[in-house]
Amino acid sequence: TTQVQVVVMSANMGCSHCRQRVTKVVTKMNAGLLDYMVDFGKKEVTVRGTVIHTKKKKRKKQPYMITGLEKVPPANVGARTLSWFLGCYGS
Repeated sequence: TTQVQVVVMSANMGCSHCRQRVTKVVTKMNAGLLDYMVDFGKKEVTVRGTVIHTKKKKRKKQPYMITGLEKVPPANVGARTLSWFLGCYGS
C-alpha cells in the first residue's frame, strides 16, 4: 500500500554553508518526494512524500561466539576448540 507521510526534521543551519548542504541533500531526494520546505528560522526541514509499506521477513538471529579473530557459529566452536586442544596436548 502507498501512503503519504510527512516528516519534520531539525537541522543545523547556523552558517550559510550548512544551509546550502541541507538544501542540496533535500533536493536530491527523488524517490517518492512530493514536496519539501526548508524553514531557516525554525531550523526545520519538512518533507512530504509517498511511502510504500512492504512486509519484511523476520530473520532469525544466530548467536555467534568469537574465537581468536574470527566469528564462528556455536556448533563449530566445540569442534574447533577440541581440535586445538588435541593438537596442543594430544599424543
